[in-house]
Amino acid sequence: RAGGAEVALVVVAHGAAAEWNAGVRRAAAGVRWRLGPARVAFLVGSEVEDSGWDVVVERLAEAGAREVIVVPLLVSSSSPRYRHVLACARRLPISIRVTPALDDAPELSAALLTRWRALDGRDRRRPVLLVAHGPNDAPDAAQWLANLTRVAAMLDRGAALRYPVRVGLMRDEAPEPTRTAAIGELRDTVLTLAARTGDAVLVMPVLISTGVVDRTKLPRDLAELPIRYVPSPLARLPVIARWIERSAQLALRCGA
Repeated sequence: RAGGAEVALVVVAHGAAAEWNAGVRRAAAGVRWRLGPARVAFLVGSEVEDSGWDVVVERLAEAGAREVIVVPLLVSSSSPRYRHVLACARRLPISIRVTPALDDAPELSAALLTRWRALDGRDRRRPVLLVAHGPNDAPDAAQWLANLTRVAAMLDRGAALRYPVRVGLMRDEAPEPTRTAAIGELRDTVLTLAARTGDAVLVMPVLISTGVVDRTKLPRDLAELPIRYVPSPLARLPVIARWIERSAQLALRCGA
């Protein structure tokens, strides 16, 4: 509590269909927060009318919260979605602190390492390609790749991999020429790695929850390539709840 008033926690995510949103709710359910109410909010998608993040924050203010810590459960802070959260925070009638997104947090590499360790021995010997959604804008995309490269280096060290981890973006919502070029780069990376190592490439999506992107779009984009595709959303891993807690507590200490 800050000065006796409740400090609420809001975990805000992109939002999609009910199944995708349920994954975010499962992650938030594992968060320990004792300073006030904890809520989940979405920026778009099927629940935005009742659980839009500005709606959620306004309800908390009406219920008596005097401050809100907002943790964006997003892969990157370099995105229009993250900037939308920051812009809205300045307009809402309550004190709000917004933390960074996952970016290059050690918990992200720990989550990927957990996923990798759960694979069988043959898959753990394959070259690895991390694929994230990615933004439209080129400078934003460059920052995504810079953070993912740092995450890949941490994964390299933790797993003692045979080959350096490679990273790439889908650029799924970018204009068609940009998206086509991004998918072409992913496909070229797979073919180069497969030729160099003589093995299929382990493709690990870096996505918050599960839906049409990991189940339909990315498999279609990488069809007929020598890959071992292992989708597993980040939100279901306990380390993501620990990241939410750490981010919120850091924001609280920095504002004290």
